[in-house]
Amino acid sequence: AFLPPLSLLYHSCQALALFWWIAIDNIVNEYVSRENKEYFARLVPYDEVVGNDYNLSVSTYVEQEDTREKVDISKLNAEISEIVAREQVLREEIDKIIAEIEVSA
Repeated sequence: AFLPPLSLLYHSCQALALFWWIAIDNIVNEYVSRENKEYFARLVPYDEVVGNDYNLSVSTYVEQEDTREKVDISKLNAEISEIVAREQVLREEIDKIIAEIEVSA
């Protein structure tokens, strides 16, 4: 079994603890500032919470950031067309090779 050195584990835990405190600090700062921050924090009026049956789920009030890769459809279609054209050329070359093999056999 592989056992990493204890110093490595200690430093990993220390880094994780630091990250945790930074995250907590950011959350507390947003709470204290009481400002809206897109994808992170929003000050929600009490009436809106009541209207959502007192649902306190963050995702109900704060929209998640869309981190998906943006795809240029026209560029993608052009690449597909090039691939299809290259595939056709390769098929024709394969057909020629097979025809030569059949003739010589």
